[in-house]
Amino acid sequence: DKGVVLMGVADPTGLLAPDEVFIQFRKPIYHYGKVDYIAKLVEGSVVLAKNPVSHRGDIQLAKAVKIKELCHLHD
Repeated sequence: DKGVVLMGVADPTGLLAPDEVFIQFRKPIYHYGKVDYIAKLVEGSVVLAKNPVSHRGDIQLAKAVKIKELCHLHD
């Protein structure tokens, strides 16, 4: 419940500082046999790992931040 698989892209806006990431994904909510989704915005310290991990540089610490101009992005 505390991990997700994501594909990262470069920040085309230039709004993120070095070592900052914007992470927002849709989380499924099951209700009476139907599926709905809510947006889940991540803030704070995060661990990023390339898959497969082949050396220690493939695992990095970053700070997930909320940036209003990026809130339309998810998954």
